[in-house]
Amino acid sequence: MGFDANDENRVILCAYAYTGDIPKFLGTWSIDIYGENSRLESLTGSSFPVSTVGYRLEQEADVMPVSEVEFEARQAKELEKAKEKEAKDAENFEKQVKRLEYQRKIQQMDMETMIKIRERQQYIKDNYKKSSDGLTGN
Repeated sequence: MGFDANDENRVILCAYAYTGDIPKFLGTWSIDIYGENSRLESLTGSSFPVSTVGYRLEQEADVMPVSEVEFEARQAKELEKAKEKEAKDAENFEKQVKRLEYQRKIQQMDMETMIKIRERQQYIKDNYKKSSDGLTGN
């Protein structure tokens, strides 16, 4: 639009998004002449007093077509999904490893328990034979 009539150190402009269809109004903005401080003036209107009219910029020819933008967005989304799946697969693998380690530990404990039971049974059997033979002195 141009320079703000109320503040000669600010430039007023209207922003539009070109989506391939009707341009979408993004609001009326102002920026200081140093390019350091921008602010949104209005989301609904563009009737601001200007002292010097500026130039209107048109869409340039090297702007990517919507189809390319959509294609890149789909690719980025697919890449993100692939990364999420990879992370989930790694997590599931770790869970499976822990579950197998736990099962192995349980089996080891079961085997140790069975050995102890058999040793105890053998001890009782040996001591029972001795006591029934009268060799124990009881």
